[in-house]
Amino acid sequence: MDPDPASLSLLLLSLLASAFFSGMEIAYVSANRLQAELDRNQGGWSGRLVEHLLRREERFIASMLVGNNLALVVFGLQSGGLLSQALFGVAEWESAEAPLLALAVQTAIATVVVLVTAEFLPKSFFHGDPNRWLRILALPLAAIHYLLLPPAMIVLGLSRIFLGKRPDPTREESLGAVDLDHFVRSLNERMDTDEE
Repeated sequence: MDPDPASLSLLLLSLLASAFFSGMEIAYVSANRLQAELDRNQGGWSGRLVEHLLRREERFIASMLVGNNLALVVFGLQSGGLLSQALFGVAEWESAEAPLLALAVQTAIATVVVLVTAEFLPKSFFHGDPNRWLRILALPLAAIHYLLLPPAMIVLGLSRIFLGKRPDPTREESLGAVDLDHFVRSLNERMDTDEE
């Protein structure tokens, strides 16, 4: 029996969504804050949008994690049925002759697929030029961020309740020596590339 095209499409879409969220998370964490500030000051709307997102670190990371978890849940649900059918000829792993073996094989395959295609590759790719990717994807990134912000705020609220952590209202995000070093290194790399 061939896999249902809708299930296969949903599986691929959820894998792409997970890759997007993983990539955006690493781009966000590795972004050069000084370059983002300079991009904002140059007047481009994407630079202003990225700088706006960079000022709300806790909320942004929480919304990316919520999105990634939703994508992985959908991937897990879809991959289970497709792998059961393809490998064991049954609709669910519980129906296989050796259900625990079927579950173990499904889990191993799904884990490898997710780690390679939705974690390692996108994080490596987006880490290479994080500010560029944040600028390119600023509009869909902001839309998705604000769409996922309500559940992210619930998660943040629960974490504060259970962990007892409160945001520090006196903490100001400012550019420091690490940001300047990061910016100077990226300029040197660009100059070296231009000379070659």
